[in-house]
Amino acid sequence: MLKPIAQPTFHTPHRLSAFAKATMLAMVLFAAQFAQAQQEKFQPKTQRILFVLDASGSMYESFDGANRWETSKQLLGQLVDSLNQANPRIEIGLRVFGHLYPKEQKNCQDSRLEVPFATRNASQIKTLLAGITPQGWTPIAYSLRNSVDDFPVTAGSVNSIILITDGLETCGANLCDMAQFLADRRITVKPFIIGLGLKPDDRKHFDCLGTYFDASTKSNFKSVLDTVVSRSLSLTTVQINLLNEGGLPKETNIAISLYDHHNGALLYNFIHSLDSKGLPDTLKLDPMGSYDMYVHTLPPLVKKGIILEPGLHNIISQPSAQGVLKFRDNAGGQSPLGIPILIGNEKGATIYQQLVNSETKYLAGTYRIEVLTLPRMSMVVEVVAGKTKEIVIDRPGTLQTITEKKGVAAIYRTINGQLEMVRDFKRIGAKENTDLLPGEYTIVYRWDHKKFSIYTDQTKFKIQSGSTTILAL
Repeated sequence: MLKPIAQPTFHTPHRLSAFAKATMLAMVLFAAQFAQAQQEKFQPKTQRILFVLDASGSMYESFDGANRWETSKQLLGQLVDSLNQANPRIEIGLRVFGHLYPKEQKNCQDSRLEVPFATRNASQIKTLLAGITPQGWTPIAYSLRNSVDDFPVTAGSVNSIILITDGLETCGANLCDMAQFLADRRITVKPFIIGLGLKPDDRKHFDCLGTYFDASTKSNFKSVLDTVVSRSLSLTTVQINLLNEGGLPKETNIAISLYDHHNGALLYNFIHSLDSKGLPDTLKLDPMGSYDMYVHTLPPLVKKGIILEPGLHNIISQPSAQGVLKFRDNAGGQSPLGIPILIGNEKGATIYQQLVNSETKYLAGTYRIEVLTLPRMSMVVEVVAGKTKEIVIDRPGTLQTITEKKGVAAIYRTINGQLEMVRDFKRIGAKENTDLLPGEYTIVYRWDHKKFSIYTDQTKFKIQSGSTTILAL
């Protein structure tokens, strides 16, 4: 069962640097995460960050007094050092592209996992970075596609990608297709992208791939890198707002199911609730992949392809205005009979079965009602959001037929001058009880010992609510 969690707040002295603040933030987040391990439905066993680093020839261009490569190498080295110290359980990997072949070869497969995932591997990453010379092309999509296989296949892990690049895809691949590929494999749907000095028009090329952060100076790059890592490690929280007729998140006590959008697997089941302030409570969910949400109203509501922003508080809003259908009998709700009532949509498809002397919520709209009495009652009802529609059903009476003979019989009522069959006895017995709605009826019968049609008889009778009518035939 999913449990609500509180949003953490952090108070950091102003004298700390941005990098120190980010490091402390990551430490607090991890502490909070592990402290709540027994209370959360989703508790990752492992958190992994894969840095996908551009080492193409353009990374030698100047960048705030140095060059992009030297700045990236220095800041990334400092960051992995701090991560190792702040949380020794986090696993870090490094994939580099554009460093194996010269630019003239236009190699679109110039990408390699240089440091596999491991804990406490900062020194290995820094040593590797020190020996790289940027020189090649920029195969971003190829690198991201291959990064999927860099992650170990383990249950309950959170996998994040941080792409650092100073240029656009040079191998003609479609980055939007790559985003879909990553989603299908349940790697974080939107990788974090740090752009080094990209032009405003170039940034839009990353819109469908992931969450873009611009780094135009060394100081800005450091701040962005800290922010992105912090978000990778932070809790991903979700608030589901079920909106009433006034657009307020006040609909609640409704079951909700979350499915994997790509393979249909059921991931979470919970009943929506409001907190002490009357607001939807907060859930912690796995930020990987995308979700299909089924809100089990009558009829159900479906929202597909929901993507969560990792490390942030996500709000999912779903209009869910409901009204109430209340059925009661004319005996003041004291009838022991549980008469079924079929509730159908405007096309007549049944969505629920309700009983007399009960009330149930339905989404605002038009419904076709069929009361399974004899004879059946049909009507069209409008459910108004925030209102209760009460429908009174006459309590049936009982027809008791008594005979010592055997024969064929059926009960009819007259509608617009025509007989309509209510019950076909086939073979009538010595004593039969039939519950019927109040009204006038006719029983038509012929005994077996009278073989000719002219010996057919009929008897009219009247049924009163809650009473028994006895016919001796």
